[in-house]
Amino acid sequence: MIHLFLAREGSEECAAASVEMLEKREPLPSGWVLWIDLDNPDEAEENLVIAWLECLHPLTLDDMRRPKRFEDSIPHLPKMENFDNYLFLVFNPLRGSTLVTGEAPACTQLSCILTDQVLLTWHYQSVSGVDSLKQQIERHASMVGRGADFLLLRVIDETVDGYLPVVDQIEDNLDNLEASLVDNPVPGVLRDLMEQKRAIQGLRRTLLHEREAVARLMRGESPRIREHQLIHFRDVHDHLLRCLEMLETNREMVSDLVQIHLGSASHRLNEVMRVLTAVSTIILPMALITGIYGMNLKIPEAEWDHGYAFVLFLLTLIGGSGYIYFRWRKWL
Repeated sequence: MIHLFLAREGSEECAAASVEMLEKREPLPSGWVLWIDLDNPDEAEENLVIAWLECLHPLTLDDMRRPKRFEDSIPHLPKMENFDNYLFLVFNPLRGSTLVTGEAPACTQLSCILTDQVLLTWHYQSVSGVDSLKQQIERHASMVGRGADFLLLRVIDETVDGYLPVVDQIEDNLDNLEASLVDNPVPGVLRDLMEQKRAIQGLRRTLLHEREAVARLMRGESPRIREHQLIHFRDVHDHLLRCLEMLETNREMVSDLVQIHLGSASHRLNEVMRVLTAVSTIILPMALITGIYGMNLKIPEAEWDHGYAFVLFLLTLIGGSGYIYFRWRKWL
């Protein structure tokens, strides 16, 4: 589906825009700003927009169509590329605001083309940042007139803000796992820790690439970004750094919790072995005595009327003395 938002630069209102403008290949007049959002487009809609722009490199088209060609594969990693007539940017927004238990954060691919007057957003799945910007434009139509680079800034900013709830959820999950390790350690905690570790690694890899792309925009490496917008990209870069710092802290916390879990498991094993060793030590002399009197030989005490009671008393004395000694040493 194609969504169009058209406005004159500096205007407070959006002008009427329809797909007919693209079909007739009418050029965009100077001083106007156009945002084209391709939401899960079919092949005809893709070709219509490509023909109207007339500047997209085949490699750019190949990257933008990757989710359609490889539906089950991971999206293209975030990147930024400068071409003669446009800026090409790839981001990986999250599909939801919550983390599904047992699964890594699900990302989709958002491809952006920026020219001096046009912003094209291309995606095959719903992107919350794009949907949020559309809702904002419905309330504040003047946003379109502030320029295509401003619209790109808003899309990126909304995308980055979408990571914070998931990062916070990971931190809360680790706090809960830490409490369970201390209060009631169970075997399944290690599996949960590994799931959180995979989530952190996947999200961190995405954010590292996005940080590099935004850093290049912030440094003014693209002529499509006006100078007064660079400071706003710096703010987005700070948000990415904050997310990465939180993930780095969480990653270290996972390592610490794994060590705590392994140490706790080793401690429980030592406790069990200590009890078993104490019991074996108590039983060993008793077994020795019963072994001696169980030999098929003539033993003097065997003819004694109270020999059986004497052996039972001796066994009880040895076992009780051993138990009292181990309790005194706090080994039991």
